[in-house]
Amino acid sequence: MKHLLSLLAIGSLLWACSSPTSGSSSTTTLKSTKAITAFSILGTAGTINEGAKTIAVSLPAGTNPAGLVATFTTTGASVKVGSTVQVSGSTANSFSSPVIYVVVAEDGSTASYTVTVSIPVAQCSDGIKDGAETDIDCGGTCAKCGTGRSCNSAADCASGVCTSGQCGP
Repeated sequence: MKHLLSLLAIGSLLWACSSPTSGSSSTTTLKSTKAITAFSILGTAGTINEGAKTIAVSLPAGTNPAGLVATFTTTGASVKVGSTVQVSGSTANSFSSPVIYVVVAEDGSTASYTVTVSIPVAQCSDGIKDGAETDIDCGGTCAKCGTGRSCNSAADCASGVCTSGQCGP
């Protein structure tokens, strides 16, 4: 009889310890939130269309789309491009074509955002200094500049000489 009472006491104690107490839960609900709420490249904010799951970023003419680093905010647990986990402000990607950012929620569900970066081509014959030009319609990605025109480096000048921001003879 002593053994039976001892076993009953031990069984009751084990049952009491394994049962959830009032107000507590033994399961954790994982969040399903998975959105990109802010996105920028080189300080230029992207336009997020949440319904279409698209992000559009317009960068200045002459910007090289390779190796650009995005800064973003997400409600998800992680963000990936392909199999590469993205770190905001750190991971570089080529944006020469649209890039798919996949946001993974805590519960494992995903949302895919298509990021498109547009970079206008410099207009090298429009009569204004624009894009990557160093002077009106020359330098940068346009034809080399003549003597006396503005330059950033010798590569901008027909003469191959850039002194104090001016193309030399």
